[in-house]
Amino acid sequence: MDYNSIFLYFFSLFSATVTIFLSYRLAKRYPLQYLGSYLYFLVGFYLLAFIKLLLTYLAPDLLGDRFGELFHSIHLLLLFLVFPLIPVCIYFFLSFISGFLGRAPSRLFKVTFALFWTLVGFGIVVGMKFHLENTGTTLLWISSLTYLMAVIVLFILVLGSTFLAARKELDKEQIRAVVIYLGLYTLCLIVYLAVFVNFSNPVSGTISEYLILFSMNLPPLVFLTRFLNKYYLDHPFPTTTGPDWQALAAKFNISKRECEIMRLLLKGRSSRDIEGELFISIKTVKNHISHIYKKLKIKNRIQLVNLVNNFPSD
Repeated sequence: MDYNSIFLYFFSLFSATVTIFLSYRLAKRYPLQYLGSYLYFLVGFYLLAFIKLLLTYLAPDLLGDRFGELFHSIHLLLLFLVFPLIPVCIYFFLSFISGFLGRAPSRLFKVTFALFWTLVGFGIVVGMKFHLENTGTTLLWISSLTYLMAVIVLFILVLGSTFLAARKELDKEQIRAVVIYLGLYTLCLIVYLAVFVNFSNPVSGTISEYLILFSMNLPPLVFLTRFLNKYYLDHPFPTTTGPDWQALAAKFNISKRECEIMRLLLKGRSSRDIEGELFISIKTVKNHISHIYKKLKIKNRIQLVNLVNNFPSD
């Protein structure tokens, strides 16, 4: 095993770990169900990527000359291992985007999705049977091509219809964020496919292909993190029932003035807004906010919102 291969394996593991960790931290920070779907999508994506890496890059390294004899068997094994994960990953990704747009996948979509992938899976299994019996590969190719085309059509239909249905309910910041996120992800996917088609070894792949494959989720994730951090500072999560302010003040030694400022922070007021509403200087406002954060052992307004939302109500 050469140094390039060792570097590739460490880079792949590092990229997958960092991406999943950042996604997990994002899901823990914000009470948004669709971030859970995003985390599941990334876990499934990297499982697929590692299966591909091990069976099409590591296998030639270990098997050497014998790999040519086992080539077809390995790729059939890869298809068997990979196929069940593909519709799962697609479902979680579409659930994430739908949630990002403020929608949830309908029951009709779930049923149609399950039936469609069951039919495609049946076609691929039957096609493999004919292929292994050397009676023809036509059905296998038709099934594979059908499922690849279906992925494209499914993405366009679901994302397009969801976006059109949700755009009237979203503000400009959210619409812009969804467009930029999908644009970034599409760009990363195009770069990967360009390298895969034009420069990749059809048998085992190349290092550049796998480097892109394992890092392509990071740019969209970084953008999503930055957007959520900024957006929910300006648009705090609403609290259905207020916390027990007396208990909260007693527990953290919060003064009456600091409680007033906390209430305004939770309503999305800026330091300047608070200055005007309470008729105190901006320096005093900032000092109060600093003391609040120190007493609550938090660092920003997002953590303040989460703490208050999880504190027992009146």
